[in-house]
Amino acid sequence: IGNVAVTPVVKFGTNLASNSRVLDSNSIVCNAPSRDGDFSSVPIYLSLNGGVDFFPLNHQFHYYEKPSITKIVPLAIEAEEIVEIIIYGNNFLPLIDASCVLGSLSTVRAEVISDTEIRCIVLPTVVGVIMVFVTLNGVDISNELPLAIRDSAPIVLAVEPVFVSASGGTVVTVTLSKSARPGTLIKLSNFTAEPQEHIGNSSFTFTAPSGSEPTHMLISHNQGHSFVDTMIELQFLPDLVIYSVRPSVFFINDGGRNEDIEISGRKFEPHWRYYCIIVSNDEDVAEIEAVYRNETSITCNCKWLSISRPQNYGVAVRREKDRQTSNALDIIATPRITLLSLNPSFVVEDSVNQYVSIKGKN
Repeated sequence: IGNVAVTPVVKFGTNLASNSRVLDSNSIVCNAPSRDGDFSSVPIYLSLNGGVDFFPLNHQFHYYEKPSITKIVPLAIEAEEIVEIIIYGNNFLPLIDASCVLGSLSTVRAEVISDTEIRCIVLPTVVGVIMVFVTLNGVDISNELPLAIRDSAPIVLAVEPVFVSASGGTVVTVTLSKSARPGTLIKLSNFTAEPQEHIGNSSFTFTAPSGSEPTHMLISHNQGHSFVDTMIELQFLPDLVIYSVRPSVFFINDGGRNEDIEISGRKFEPHWRYYCIIVSNDEDVAEIEAVYRNETSITCNCKWLSISRPQNYGVAVRREKDRQTSNALDIIATPRITLLSLNPSFVVEDSVNQYVSIKGKN
């Protein structure tokens, strides 16, 4: 238009637009008239001399019914998470400017699935209830519906151990990305458990049930209304049982001359770690890493084990995978007998009832 003074008038088909005016040197704005008759598309004409002369702009203006929305699925989403929402309604058209508007937060491109369904991918950043509407042309908007945005649910970062006893009772620690919500539940197959003990701000424990087959652990942050697969699998291990310990004697104050002990048990795995636990009065005296020999036998190096008191001890095996401790078998700690003298030191061959005096220690 340049610097020439003009009086613009815009015409849609046969109807004049209202409030036509120059916006800048390259733009004219106006308010489109309502549709006349059944026409959905009309040509646009422009006059620069107050409506005396019109020339066509070679563009069609399209009329459509105002969109309306009736439902949003889901009704609530998590903050800071990329979520797909589906908006149901009427009069949706696959126009290039079709968008979902999340209150004052953001406007995102919409995918028009059909005339009654729109899909949008959103990433909300605040917590609260916002009003959502759609626009097909970037100007006209639908009615609004509420969408709840909740604080993002904590993510499971670690589960320890992931190998648990088949007979149940293994205490499992779950570590989250943030504090657990009230109503947190753990689900393993048909078993559901609440947090048993909270550790720090973001960890808690629960006691695993009995089982046999590997099971995915699910977590709920809404009292069990919905569960999310953590993609972490708990595996159930057979109970750890030992049958014998050889030798069954420890020597005390013996300058480090105790022997290795061999423990026989059930189904030791070649690539797992086992520990021999020496216990007294329900307290661990020593923990020694075992050496795998075969599926029924492990050995522990006790040559330098220092035990100062003569008494009965227990020997058990602890499996690192699930921290399960086996049954305990008795072993005796005793001083080593020391021979000091033998008198006489020579006896007559074929002698009968020859008494020998032996002096010793311990």
